[in-house]
Amino acid sequence: MRQSAFSKDQVHATNNVAKFLSPTKGSLIVGHQIGGKLSSEFALPWAEHEERSTFRHNETSFKGLWELVPGEWETEFDFVSRPRSLGKDPRDMLFADSRGKLFTFTIRRV
Repeated sequence: MRQSAFSKDQVHATNNVAKFLSPTKGSLIVGHQIGGKLSSEFALPWAEHEERSTFRHNETSFKGLWELVPGEWETEFDFVSRPRSLGKDPRDMLFADSRGKLFTFTIRRV
């Protein structure tokens, strides 16, 4: 995936996250976020703040973003199959038939 496919903010944030890792081989980051089968900008219809959209990654775009970070990285990516609540608001619930899926990831320095 080309760098132009990602915003400068995404690349900057990913580089900053990588700085938290120890330079030691095997150090890792584990987390989860919302993604989708297709990577794209997604409108937030209920947003009451300036940010009215967010980018949803898929496995290809997520790995491509980490390819832009200096160093060598191994990424693991897996969609969570069960519905998950992401907050107190009922609109924050992800259902199995939703376009947005929760995915887990592991980023390891190799």
